[in-house]
Amino acid sequence: MLDILYDIRCSIVFEHHFYSEGICTDIRLTPTGTTIQALEDHGLLVKNTLGKTHIFQQISAGVPEIPFTEPVCFSFLASLTNSAIYNVFDTGGIRQFHLTNLNSDGTFRDTLTQDEYISQHEILPRLTPQKFNFELEKGSVSKLVIDFFDTTGWSTVSTEDIDPKAEGIELTFIKSGKYRITKQPLPAGETPLILIASDDAYQSTPFFALIDIWLQNDIAFKTLYTVKAPGRMFKFQYVFTDVESRQIDYDIPIIVRGKKHILDTITTDVDITFSELEVADPPESKIDIVVAQLKKTGSDKIYVVESVSSLPVLENRPPSIKLKAGANEVILPVPLLNDLRIIDNKAVVFFNI
Repeated sequence: MLDILYDIRCSIVFEHHFYSEGICTDIRLTPTGTTIQALEDHGLLVKNTLGKTHIFQQISAGVPEIPFTEPVCFSFLASLTNSAIYNVFDTGGIRQFHLTNLNSDGTFRDTLTQDEYISQHEILPRLTPQKFNFELEKGSVSKLVIDFFDTTGWSTVSTEDIDPKAEGIELTFIKSGKYRITKQPLPAGETPLILIASDDAYQSTPFFALIDIWLQNDIAFKTLYTVKAPGRMFKFQYVFTDVESRQIDYDIPIIVRGKKHILDTITTDVDITFSELEVADPPESKIDIVVAQLKKTGSDKIYVVESVSSLPVLENRPPSIKLKAGANEVILPVPLLNDLRIIDNKAVVFFNI
């Protein structure tokens, strides 16, 4: 019986403090069509498990069965399996990124991001199919220089002469990847167009990131590429509806305290404090409008409290938040991410007491 042996060539993991173990388990990587063939050609397999994506390589006598003859790019689409996770990523409203282990000069780095966390540097350039029409102003350009980016840096792959009467030209890229299109002459104040040509990414449903992993023989086995996603901080607001059947006498100010979570980015060990908010009448903010709508339902009393400091939403925040009023005390259930409402950049939780 012939045993086929594999070893982990590299692994990809997304880190975020929302998760108990710090590893994002809601991102799944899928190889693009051209990458599926490239994986097979090089004796590689991909497996997603417990928030990690492993690329395995077939080995024989401790060395790769099919060594790399040159650096090879393997592309993956990173998709969120739970869209609510966007709420805890602090990405400034940006939804798509381009992550790679290549530096701007074509050398390798040991991370997929240029900074410690995903940042503006990783914003996905313009996406196009591998064949598309490039529009031009008639008579303004005589040539287009097409450069491709790989481990040698930028190199020219073609130069297209432009008919003075043409208002566009159909460009065809023979492979997926990062391209630079430079007009000659280059109009004043204009910069070359940087784009990613990928039919898979262009035609796919929304995804979080396009990941290009370049591998060659001197990339060590079991190399770990991590991507740190920045965490979003919220002022937590709780809206309490005191229904008539369980009316509580609030003769003193409401106090809401929650014990500090081990992953909270506050420096003290004291409890998290909340303060009561005044609700405008007539409504001025979205939360005021919601409270006004609740009042129409006949609830006797409605209170809104807000955390004094900004806090992260966490996967398993301990159920230690309590509402206190005199001798009365109500233990609050831990809100799940999908139960939160993001209003005016606040994490809002509604409770009946």
